[in-house]
Amino acid sequence: MSWPRGDDVIVVRVEGLPDRRGPYAEARDFYTDLTPGRAAISADAALCSQDALLPEAFALA
Repeated sequence: MSWPRGDDVIVVRVEGLPDRRGPYAEARDFYTDLTPGRAAISADAALCSQDALLPEAFALA
């Protein structure tokens, strides 16, 4: 899945779908960030920085 975000293109691979809507910490286990030119984001850093890059649907999933 990909979408434009400013001058960048965010690319994620959906790994699965949860059985229920849950907190962001659980939701991020269901996708892999494949955005070109970005280093892998650790789980701790994701809570701080990745929210700004992903649409609200992922941030609140």
